[in-house]
Amino acid sequence: MQDTPAALVLQHCVPLLGAGAFVALSLWIGTLFSVSWVTGHARWMADDADVGRIAAALCRRWATPFLMGFVVLTSLLVVATPDAQIGTAQLVAAGFALAGMLGVHGSIWRHAARVERGSVRAARGDGMRRVALVLSLATLLAVVSFRMAAP
Repeated sequence: MQDTPAALVLQHCVPLLGAGAFVALSLWIGTLFSVSWVTGHARWMADDADVGRIAAALCRRWATPFLMGFVVLTSLLVVATPDAQIGTAQLVAAGFALAGMLGVHGSIWRHAARVERGSVRAARGDGMRRVALVLSLATLLAVVSFRMAAP
């Protein structure tokens, strides 16, 4: 990265960008976990279509903006971090973890929309989605933690 005034300002904001990305990631995963839990339990509730509508709205109004915030803040963080601190293998591993989490995000959103339309069978398999969500989050956090711990 060049030593332009904008680059220097961005480099001074690295801790703030990292904290913001972590908060956005935490809120995104927590919201997705909530949506998955609600859609998974919709078949046991009286108005499963209304529960699905609430879950789809939660995903649309909260999870997706948190996802966008995480992606933007993380992109700025990668741009602001000096080249010597980020390895190609770490970026590839983080990219695969993010791709997995995006796949889980899309799957949870599609199932919330199906529950909203009244399909009770759509809620099956939400336990595995929650496991995949936790595993992909753990992978992403491990990649970031190992990057921070490496000299």
